[in-house]
Amino acid sequence: MIAAADEDSEVVRIVRAVGCGIAIAPGRPDELARTIRALIAGEHDLEEMGRRGREYVEEEADRDVAIARYRSVLVEVRE
Repeated sequence: MIAAADEDSEVVRIVRAVGCGIAIAPGRPDELARTIRALIAGEHDLEEMGRRGREYVEEEADRDVAIARYRSVLVEVRE
């Protein structure tokens, strides 16, 4: 994944922490082109990035995981 987002955004934080893509500054077509060329040239392990991204989604963003977290928050608020 290529994330064109502000440096302090949640998207950039997750991409970097998980190692599931490359973050670039928004509004920089030159940087986007350079990143795409690097990916095509094999400078990054796309298979590994994909594996990390899938693991993150399955562990952190899966519907069942999200529902369990919301349920936990609601129980805490109720008490």
